[in-house]
Amino acid sequence: MRDRFAVLDLGSNTFHILIVEATEHGFKEIYRKRTYTKLGKGGSERIVDESYRAGIDSIIQFKEQMSIHNVSNYKAIGTAALRTSSNGANFLAEAKEKTGIHIELIDGKTEASYIASGVVQATEINKGHQWIMDIGGGSVEFILLADGEAIWMESYKIGLGILKARFHKNDPITSTELEALEAFLEAELTTVIHKSQEYQVHTLIGASGSFEVVQHMLHLKHWNTGSFRCHVLDFHKVKEQILRLDSSERLDVDGLPPERVDLIVVALKLMDFVMTKSRIEQLIISDYALKEGVIREHYKNF
Repeated sequence: MRDRFAVLDLGSNTFHILIVEATEHGFKEIYRKRTYTKLGKGGSERIVDESYRAGIDSIIQFKEQMSIHNVSNYKAIGTAALRTSSNGANFLAEAKEKTGIHIELIDGKTEASYIASGVVQATEINKGHQWIMDIGGGSVEFILLADGEAIWMESYKIGLGILKARFHKNDPITSTELEALEAFLEAELTTVIHKSQEYQVHTLIGASGSFEVVQHMLHLKHWNTGSFRCHVLDFHKVKEQILRLDSSERLDVDGLPPERVDLIVVALKLMDFVMTKSRIEQLIISDYALKEGVIREHYKNF
């Protein structure tokens, strides 16, 4: 059996496991699973009991899959919610006690670096300037690419759990709430907007779950093996549709998973803000993100 490796990406909204096997041309997927744990539900101060238990149960299940697939080599990464919550350390200790899995907490810039590595593999873009944007439950990572290389990156504590708790209290979301959210993003993302203007960035590459939802709602087809191209006008049609709906109506939207119904409104408004302020002309959605970046590093260093 070739070398097998597992990545556990333990985010603020979802937990992922990806098991791969080395091949002559890179790696082959053996097993993939995503669970919606929602560690960042209600903000970033403390993981609520329901989410805490869902997270521990997910790690137990991931450990079982690692055993089934004969995987001993792994990297488990904890991001924003586990970095900032008051009971994050207890979570790490309990997960280690029950499964033997050591979870490594990484900072936002390390997270962004892995994301950039994964996205570049998927998009095969190596000319000009592009933004990579990865939207999580606890943080959002921005990476500026120049000819396929990351030249600037930053992690912002404006993840969807935080935005939902602060700005989406009525359903459907009100115009007052949208205005307050936009004012908040204007203050938080000043550097991103300035760099967009400085480098004349007109392409946005979206990574991870919220962008994946856009891809499913629009039924986009691959434009290369690892990514999708989305017309900006099509994105705005989806955004305008979703912002008018309440949660029960969003449940009926084709391509929108029930687990994403509560956060998709602030996610789309966040995307819209960045795309409008940066005058984005092309949206690309990447199949790859943090997990694939970790895999690339693993096999490069193995």
